[in-house]
Amino acid sequence: MQALRDKKYQVAAYGFPEERLPDGVALIQDLPLALSGADVCILPQPPVKQDGQLLSLCPEAARLSEANLRALPPGTPILCGAASPYLRNNAPQCRIFELAEDDRLAVPLAAASAEGAIAEAIALSDNLLCGAEALILGFGRIGREIAWRLDGLGMEVTVLNRGKQRRDAAEEQGYRTVTRPQLIEASLAADYIFNTVPAMLLDEIIIGFLHRETCIIDLAAYPGGTDFAAASRRGIRAVHAGGMPGKYASAYAGMIMAEFYPAFIADLLAKEGR
Repeated sequence: MQALRDKKYQVAAYGFPEERLPDGVALIQDLPLALSGADVCILPQPPVKQDGQLLSLCPEAARLSEANLRALPPGTPILCGAASPYLRNNAPQCRIFELAEDDRLAVPLAAASAEGAIAEAIALSDNLLCGAEALILGFGRIGREIAWRLDGLGMEVTVLNRGKQRRDAAEEQGYRTVTRPQLIEASLAADYIFNTVPAMLLDEIIIGFLHRETCIIDLAAYPGGTDFAAASRRGIRAVHAGGMPGKYASAYAGMIMAEFYPAFIADLLAKEGR
């Protein structure tokens, strides 16, 4: 917000405590009115949930209703990490830009997500990470960042990735690899499972095989790739670790976003002649 203000944009904010706002940023009192006059709408990186709830710093819930989203003028750019079906269904008149896969933002933030995932793992368990078995599901940006950090902490790292190219890359870096048919066997051997795949890999069947001491840290976009209800029934500790950069490295994440968003918006508006 401060970076945008420095670029002379008019900025209004919703879902933030007023005392956290930079000078010159207005706290939204009338959400439909503010949205109806917006040139660009920036949403949190974690997707809007199916009831419209947003990740917020306020104790009270922050929600975007169907009516709120439809108040956005036709063609308004919506910038988000990943677009949920709720957002797509209720803002069909808008242009939605999913930035979670944009390397300019995703690559530097992956490091913060990995460190946050490790912090969550430490909080979940009363055992040492060193010497423990870690299974990482997915070897993309975040999976790679987690793997070498866990290896450096003395953990035994196994990587599951569907694509052969990334499995080969994991093997070249010295990690054991498995394929999807080996998921049950690999899960049974794991003390910690880090999921980065936005698909239901850790379903009720897999959860049923896990040892009760297994800890699951799921970093996939909402709703994640874990049956959290099944894990709860079995007493397995599992956390959906969304928003890690903002939670564990807010200054760093803010710096990265402050560099990215003003440039992205300026380029977007310039293409529209504004």
